[in-house]
Formats: sequence, C-alpha cells, structure tokens
Amino acid sequence: MGQNLENLKEKFMQLAELRTSSIQNLQEIKGANEAQFDLSKPAPGTEISIAEIDTRIATLCDIASNIETDMDEILAPQSYFANLSKQADQLLAQYQQIADNLSNIESNGGSGSLDPDALTIQSKNGHVNFQVGPLVVSRMLWKFPGGMLRAWEGSCSQAARSRGIGSMG
Repeated sequence: MGQNLENLKEKFMQLAELRTSSIQNLQEIKGANEAQFDLSKPAPGTEISIAEIDTRIATLCDIASNIETDMDEILAPQSYFANLSKQADQLLAQYQQIADNLSNIESNGGSGSLDPDALTIQSKNGHVNFQVGPLVVSRMLWKFPGGMLRAWEGSCSQAARSRGIGSMG
C-alpha cells in the first residue's frame, strides 16, 4: 500500500508543478489584438470554467502532497488507488498537452489571433490552432460519477442537507 501511495503522491506533485505553469501561461498569453483568456468564464458548451476545474485540481494536489506514505492501515480497495492513479495520469497528459501546444505556438511566431469566448488561439504564422476548453474541461473528469473532480462539486449547503437527512433516520 505504501508504494501505491508514494506513486500517487509523486504524480500529484508533478501535476501541481505542471498545472501551475500551464495556467500561468494561459493567463499571460495575449492575442494580436491584446485579447486574453478569461478563465473564470464557463468554457464553451459547459457550465464550468477552467478556473473552477483548476481550483479543484489544485485542491487535490494539495491534499495529495500531505499523504502519509507509510499508512498501511488504510482500508481501501486496491482498485481505488489504481483508478486515482489512472485519472492523475489523464490530468498530467492534459496539462502536458497545454504546455506543448503553447510552446508550439511560441515556436511558430507566438500568439496571433486569440478568441477568448471560444478559448482558441492561433499562432502568428497560422500553422498552429489550439482549442483550450475541451482539453481542460474534460467531462470524464468532472461530470461523470467516477470522475476524480466530482467529489469537489458539492457545496456547504449540500453537506448541511446531507447531515440533516442523516439525522432523521
């Protein structure tokens, strides 16, 4: 169990570094008309913003960094850690794609046109088109019941409602 926790902790530490630099680069990039992305707006076709998704991921990274790797007493199925590891790999791949695409845009003349509403950017030479939204706002990660970020969707009022229901019965 300790090795699984150590691997999971390492993945989330890598993710924390990669997401920080990727989000910072997305916030700083400007199009030819000085337009910038507003990461607090809902991504196209969703009800959730990149900022909300990133906050959830940052929280997970923070929690994972405090995992005690010698906790052999954890009573959780092995499949739970395997699923968490798989989803951490997906997040790492998504943030790496953001970093790679932004680097590719820079190597193709830098940012040209930028459409904040569609969350798209094109390089100055027109060879690279990058649509940010679908890459970050993956429905597999936040919408479906098995999604890693689903747990962070609840609010205080939901927690209070659940406590009230639990006390009734």
